[in-house]
Amino acid sequence: MKDYSKKKYFMWYEVKSLSKSGFSKSQISRELSLDRGTVRRYLRMTEAVFLSSNAYRRSISSKISPYEDFIKDLLTEYSYLSSSQIHDRLRENFTDFPAVHRNTVHNYVYKLRITTIPPSL
Repeated sequence: MKDYSKKKYFMWYEVKSLSKSGFSKSQISRELSLDRGTVRRYLRMTEAVFLSSNAYRRSISSKISPYEDFIKDLLTEYSYLSSSQIHDRLRENFTDFPAVHRNTVHNYVYKLRITTIPPSL
């Protein structure tokens, strides 16, 4: 289970727990710093429904997801490359590379660095 999923599951569990303890939706919202709509949605969900919902599993597709293997290979071989340099290499190597803002590449590379690429010594 990924950290994001663990946090979401824990939050769902806390909402349910506080509700059983007699807290109102507004009190739960203030206590956990959640929107009241989120609290209401979590209270309606059973555990099985929550685990199968998109609220639990977060997988956001990106325009540059198809190029993930190429980016990983670059980062593995040249860990010192900046996201701007990776953006340039993507545009050089793929004629069909979509027009995306440099921040999109930066955020995607950052996510890959912290989740999949081991730090170099």
